[in-house]
Amino acid sequence: MLFRSFLSENRQELAAQGIVVPSFLGIGPNHRWLPLLAQDEATLDGFAVRQGLHTSAERLRERRDAKRKELREAVAGQPRARWIISSEQLHSRLDLVDLLRLRRLLEPLFEEIRVLVYLRHPLPTAISSWSSRVRAGRVTPSLPPAESFANLCDHGPTLRCWQRVFGRQRLMVRLFHPAELRGGSLIADFCEAAGIANARGLRHPEPANRSLSYQAIRLLWHLQQHLRDDGAAGDCLTLPSATWRWRELVRFVEGALPGFPVYVPTAVERDRFAAYYADSERWLCREFFPDRPSLWSAGELAVRPEGDPRFESGLGAAEAALVRMLADLWRGGGRVAP
Repeated sequence: MLFRSFLSENRQELAAQGIVVPSFLGIGPNHRWLPLLAQDEATLDGFAVRQGLHTSAERLRERRDAKRKELREAVAGQPRARWIISSEQLHSRLDLVDLLRLRRLLEPLFEEIRVLVYLRHPLPTAISSWSSRVRAGRVTPSLPPAESFANLCDHGPTLRCWQRVFGRQRLMVRLFHPAELRGGSLIADFCEAAGIANARGLRHPEPANRSLSYQAIRLLWHLQQHLRDDGAAGDCLTLPSATWRWRELVRFVEGALPGFPVYVPTAVERDRFAAYYADSERWLCREFFPDRPSLWSAGELAVRPEGDPRFESGLGAAEAALVRMLADLWRGGGRVAP
């Protein structure tokens, strides 16, 4: 999220305010180590694999112990500082038992713990997640159903767990929408919530990680189908060594199709998502936003008419030729220059 880049870019300036944004808990702005420290010792995910920790249970345990020790020593060395730690995997990867471990890890270190949560509408969240799946090589030609995004979009069960473990008084729950953010700005709103002074005088990063256009998703799906129909070339898609090549291809396709729109859902998709998450959202509204008639404003989401030609799944002649060219490059082990 944008505010994580903001924290990373202003680490020294925030330190002058007595705020610690640790660098040892992650690579870049995402403090990915903290959720890993809270997970079961046998749990392995993509981050642990990228750290080379999947080859030895003993090595994974040693690295976790070393990180816990590093965290304890760093907090003890700055006893009067406020710490800001943020990772999207704290939301998507931790269950109730993991959260209990997280509390046991953090409570001895800090006098007070506050949990700041931004809730985003499920449908834009799903579209963004769909784009991330495509970037990782899991391409589908249409938006997956609402239930396939429950770990990200069903905010009610998530906040029930956090409330049960950390207590309602520690939760600061806000809505991620320009109309609900201070000055329409996520960074300004976050700074107010986190007690960061002089927000305007700090560096503000440009928004990044924009969702792929539907044209890019459609082309990449046809490319994968083309490769999978080709036997050995398609089998290579599943190899770990293919990950960087696929991401390189995604960047190339993204750059080759500028100006196309991000996916716009239909009214049917909007209504299906609304129905699937309705009970959860009613609970959230009662618990955290009792003055609102509903969690999300009517008409908040743009929808498109059925049959909008920009979102047809077929390829034009030029796009089909591009797919064939990229498939030939993949088979030959060639690279593209994004």
